[in-house]
Amino acid sequence: ALVFGPGHQFLFAVNAGSNEISVLSVGGSGLHLVDVVDSGGVRPISLTIYENLLYVLNEGGTPNITGFTIGDHGTLTPLAGSTRPLIGGTGADPAEVSFNSDGTLLVVTEKLGNRLDSYVIDQNGLPGPPIANASSGMTPFGFSFNSDDFLVVSEAFGGAPNQSAASSYSTDQTGVLNVITGSVHNNQTASCWVVIPNNGMQAIISNTGSGTISTYN
Repeated sequence: ALVFGPGHQFLFAVNAGSNEISVLSVGGSGLHLVDVVDSGGVRPISLTIYENLLYVLNEGGTPNITGFTIGDHGTLTPLAGSTRPLIGGTGADPAEVSFNSDGTLLVVTEKLGNRLDSYVIDQNGLPGPPIANASSGMTPFGFSFNSDDFLVVSEAFGGAPNQSAASSYSTDQTGVLNVITGSVHNNQTASCWVVIPNNGMQAIISNTGSGTISTYN
């Protein structure tokens, strides 16, 4: 996973094999390594940033999310008390973590748990306990928020041929996710990653098993 910080001055990358996060400065002459820190868990696979907060999803061992603050020079400082478990524990098999648009909510997809974990973020950047939200379909994988804090989630359905789908949810201040549209199948295989363009009116989903891309209005 790669994610830019505010202003695209710094690029953050997970190092899944060494359980670390690398920070690189972005300039006219290219990329330069700024910092490397422990991810707070095993096998980091996904990152998300809101302002000066960064959260990482650690997939291995006992999966967790862990937070950091971003300094003026891109350095990462662990945020004390930020580590939280996933509801599914060692059987969660998570895929992605992301902030909503105003940094008040974090969501994690659990592929094996068929679940979306949500965490309310307080004024100190710390998450509350995970809230269990049942996925509309099987194997929720990637997702993306639009500017109105609706999210669209891809559903891989365990990689079953031609069974993948997508669903949409609303959020509220308590962290609960509510299904808007249940699984809309795309007749493709292993839907994974989701991007919502800036107008927020379409969701574009990659289908790894089919070598295709699906677009939803």
